[in-house]
This record gives sequence, structure tokens and C-alpha cells, in this order.
Amino acid sequence: APGGSAHLIVDVTGCITSASAPVSASGRFVPTVPNRRYDSRNLGGLLLDDQVVDVVSGSPAGASGVVLNLTVTGTARYGFVTAWAPGAPEPATSALNFATGGVTIANAAGVRPDGAGAVRLRVTDQSRLTSGPLTHLIVDVFGWFT
Repeated sequence: APGGSAHLIVDVTGCITSASAPVSASGRFVPTVPNRRYDSRNLGGLLLDDQVVDVVSGSPAGASGVVLNLTVTGTARYGFVTAWAPGAPEPATSALNFATGGVTIANAAGVRPDGAGAVRLRVTDQSRLTSGPLTHLIVDVFGWFT
């Protein structure tokens, strides 16, 4: 609406170089047919506030990053999803934010997996005032970086 306002959050998670970059096999993107790696709708109820799930991305050992599409659906409240490699410190930035209950929101994210190709995800209630069921989470993989 005219005269409205919005909040904007921008997290820089990496960059892609130009054609003038040196030729190297390291850091190349390897696309794959999109494939579903996790879907909480098939595993019972909504994920709980602060619930952590580990997802095997299917990327090869030694991949420097994996490209995911994260989707929340059936949200109960507003919150966010954080993504990182198991065994690494949890980042202070989110990979997906949802602003209200009853929505479906998707976002692409580049995440460094652990040595086995796993990614850890946490769903968090933004208000931190309510616990309990929060959202369904769906994870699709689109490729990885060497």
C-alpha cells in the first residue's frame, strides 16, 4: 500500500566470482535434479519451538556448500529457521523468516555441510514467549559446491 513501511533483513552468505577469476575445480557449483531430503509433514506433527533436525543433503563428502530450498508451512506463529553444519557453531543469522501463523514461505539458502554432507536446522519462535508446535519444515536440495 502507498505510504506503507517494511523491515528488510539482508544476510550475505557468499559470492560468485566473475569470468576473470582463476580456473579451478574448487568452488564450482554442481546442479542436481531437485530432490526432497526432509518433510516433517510425513513424520508426525509440527516441529516444536527450538527443535533441531539434521538432514543428509546428498552432497558428496568434502562439498564446500549445499544449495537448499527451505519451506515452512502450517506455521502456528512467527519465527525463523537457522541452518549450519553439525559440529560447527550455530550462526546468529537466519536462513528463513516467517512473519505470521498460517502461512507457507520458502527461501533458498547456501549452507556449508559437515564432512558427511549433513546440515543442521533449528526452528525458533521469534517472540521466544511461546513454546510448543511451531511449523512444518520441508527441505529440497538443488546442488552443491565443490
